[in-house]
Amino acid sequence: MTVTRRADLLRAAALSVIVLCAWVALDLPHLRAWSVRSDTAALLLHSTRFYPTSALDWLRRGFSDYFVVYPEATVPATSFVRPLVNASFWLESLFAPSPQSALFFTTNLLGHAAVVALTYLAARRVARVTPARAALAALLFGGSTSVLELMQYPAFRADMLATLFALSALLLLVRRDDPAGDAATDSRVAMAALLFTCSLLAKETGILAPVLGAWLLRRRASRAVLVAALPWGVFLALRVMLPSHGVYVHPVQLPSRVIQVLGSAFFPAAGPWQLRAMLRGQAPWALLPIMAVAANVAGWLLVARSARSRDRATIELGAAVIVLLAVPMVLAPEPRFMYLAQSIALPLLVMVMPSPNGAARRWLVMACWLVAILAGPVATVSAWQRDLPEALQRDADAHLLRDALAEELRDMTVHRVYVLNDRVGDYGGGALLEMARLDARRRDVRLRMVNGLSIEAPGNRRGLSLEERGTSLFASLNCAGPCGLGFAGIEAGAERRLSTPGLHYESVASDAFRVEILDWATADVTLLGWDPGDGRLFRNRATRLP
Repeated sequence: MTVTRRADLLRAAALSVIVLCAWVALDLPHLRAWSVRSDTAALLLHSTRFYPTSALDWLRRGFSDYFVVYPEATVPATSFVRPLVNASFWLESLFAPSPQSALFFTTNLLGHAAVVALTYLAARRVARVTPARAALAALLFGGSTSVLELMQYPAFRADMLATLFALSALLLLVRRDDPAGDAATDSRVAMAALLFTCSLLAKETGILAPVLGAWLLRRRASRAVLVAALPWGVFLALRVMLPSHGVYVHPVQLPSRVIQVLGSAFFPAAGPWQLRAMLRGQAPWALLPIMAVAANVAGWLLVARSARSRDRATIELGAAVIVLLAVPMVLAPEPRFMYLAQSIALPLLVMVMPSPNGAARRWLVMACWLVAILAGPVATVSAWQRDLPEALQRDADAHLLRDALAEELRDMTVHRVYVLNDRVGDYGGGALLEMARLDARRRDVRLRMVNGLSIEAPGNRRGLSLEERGTSLFASLNCAGPCGLGFAGIEAGAERRLSTPGLHYESVASDAFRVEILDWATADVTLLGWDPGDGRLFRNRATRLP
C-alpha cells in the first residue's frame, strides 16, 4: 500500500477516460439519432429554459406530474422529490441550442465516468485494496448493466447523480491512514453532510448512504449524527411540504425482491428476474447470465467466508452494503436502481477475493471465478447491441411524430390534435404533446394522447380502420388475436374514465380498441398515429378522408 495519492488520482483519471471512451463508442449511433421521448419529455418540459415554468413547478412538477398521460383517469402517483435532477436539466439547457440536443446526454456520460473514478478511489481508501483490485472493481462497475438505461435516457441520471454525491461524501470522510474518519476536519464533515443531502435530493436510493457515512464516523458520535441527520431532515421536510403519492411495492412482494436483489448485487441485469428471458437467446450469449449468476453466488460465498475471520472492518462493511441493498429491495428493482449499491458492493467483492497465489486448485478456482465475473461487462455490451436497433427505431419515430405535429400545428384552422397508438410517448406522452404546443405557440389547441396499443407477437396485426358515422369518426385498432392495450400510467380498470369532451372510448376488448372522435365534420381535427398493420405513421384530416 505504498502507492502515493497522486498515483491513485492518475489511475482513477485514466480509468475514467477509458470507460468514457468505451461508452461513447458504444452509444454513438444513439447519440446521433436521439430525439426527446418517454420520461425525458416531462423533465425537459418542467425543468429547462425552453418552456415557461414557475419556481414551484421547476422544483416539483417534473416528477409529481411525471406519469400523467390521461389526466381524467390518472392521479399523479409518484414518490419523487428530486430537485437536483431538475437542476441538472436546467443547467444543461443554458448551453443546449434546442430541446433535441444530445447535450442532455453529457451529464450522463461524464457523470458515469466520474463515478468510475470515485469507485476506484473508494476501493483504495475505504476497502483499502491494492491498485490492481481497485481497478478491477472500477472497470466491472463501468461495464455494469446498471448503466444501460443511463445511456439510453437522459431522465435516468438520477441514480448516477445520487452515487456521485454519495461517494464524494464518503471520500471526504476517509484518509488512507485513518479509514475510520477520525482525522476528518469539521469542515470536511460539514461538506460531506451537504453532499449526502445532495445525494438524497437526486434519488431516493441515496437514503442509506448517510448511514454508511455515520458508520465511518462511529467513534465521534456528534459527527455521525450530523452526517445522518442533516440529509434525512431536509429530505423528510421536502416530502412533507411537496405533494407526492404512491408506493413502490406491496409488502407481499418483499421476499421475491430480496431474492432478486441479493441474486444480482454485483451484476444486476444477470439476476434471476432476467435469467429466463436471456436464456431464450442464442448461444453463446445464453451462457452469460448463467456465468454472471454464478459470479453473484461466488461473491456472496467469499463475503460469508471473510465474515468468519477476525477482520471486524470487513464484517461491518459487508453489513453496511447489505443494508444499502435494502433500498432497491423495496423499490421493485430495475437494474439502474442497483447503481449506488454496486459502487459499494464491487469494492467489497474485490476486497474479499482470494489471492491467485497458492496451489493449482486455488488457481483453477480463481480462473473460473474470473471468467464468471467477466460475464458482467460482456453481457452489458451484448445487451446494448441487442437493444440498439429498437432504440434507433424509437428515435426515428419520435422525429417523425415531432415533425408531423409541427406541420399540423402550423395550420391555424386546426384546434384539436389526437395521437392514436403512440409508440414513443410512454409515461412522458402528455408532456411530449405539451412541448409541441409550446414550441408552436398554440395555446388554442387541444392535444390528446389517445392510447398506446402494444402488439408484440409477429403476425398478430390487422391494423387500423377509420369509419365516419354522421359527424363522428370511429377509429378502430384490431388484432388478429389477443393483444395488449397499454395505457401507461393508469391503474387497471380505469379505462372507463378515459372519455373526455370531444373523445369517447366506445369499447376496450382483448382484440379491438375503438374510439369515437366527436364533431369530426368541423374539419378542425387532426388524427396522428402509427398503424400497427404496416408500422407506418399516418396523418388524417377530415377533409382528407377518402
